[in-house]
Amino acid sequence: MNQDGAHSELPKRKYVAPEFAASFTPSGLELPDNEEENSSEELVTEDLIGLTFAIEYLDAKKHLSKRRITVRALKNNKLFCFCHERGAHRSFRIDRIQRIYDPWTGEVDEDLESFLSKLSSSIPNAKQAKKGNQSADHIRDGARILIWLAQSDGFIAPEELDVVIDFITDCVMRLGDIDEEARIQIQSWSKLQYPDTYTMEFCAERIRNRKDKKEVRIIKHYAEKLISADGVIQPEEFEATCRLLDYLEE
Repeated sequence: MNQDGAHSELPKRKYVAPEFAASFTPSGLELPDNEEENSSEELVTEDLIGLTFAIEYLDAKKHLSKRRITVRALKNNKLFCFCHERGAHRSFRIDRIQRIYDPWTGEVDEDLESFLSKLSSSIPNAKQAKKGNQSADHIRDGARILIWLAQSDGFIAPEELDVVIDFITDCVMRLGDIDEEARIQIQSWSKLQYPDTYTMEFCAERIRNRKDKKEVRIIKHYAEKLISADGVIQPEEFEATCRLLDYLEE
């Protein structure tokens, strides 16, 4: 609740498409998408929401396109996403996805199911165990919130990404030891996150509903570290952080 007694509202952010490796160029978008690819379903797959990468897709008319997507859900052999090239929601049949592109390196993978499976289990030790209410979903929610905040100025600095990785590592270490391989897994997952406002709202609502003061306190600690991590506190980041923390603490 703010000083006027009104309930806090979640911050909004102007849409900015994610930057990809210079070796990746969207293509094949001259023609409109097939009607079957349009999607307005508000589905969520908790392990996958927010993951961002690029795909090469062959539609029903044998038209090939390359586009950047942020995942919402995986259901009935379809990947439900936000397409950054169209600026709209789309769904893509798994068996028609020809290739997957890593946004940072431009590296290509041709096995989507293996790619997603590997990423969805990238929060080690937290999958089966619970300790002090820290589970894989709780850790992912906090990490997505922090990444969203870091991107409030349209860019996530390496120092800010390090804070997110430290947050995940700290949470996972509460469950047990963590080795270098596990930290690399965490880094890979974090780099592929580009949570949109829908994802941020989904995670913030879950955190607030859990009413776990310790969870909010840890997120607040890392949020404060994050906005000053690159040596410059941007007004957009500061305002978004204040509003978000007010919302979580109500």
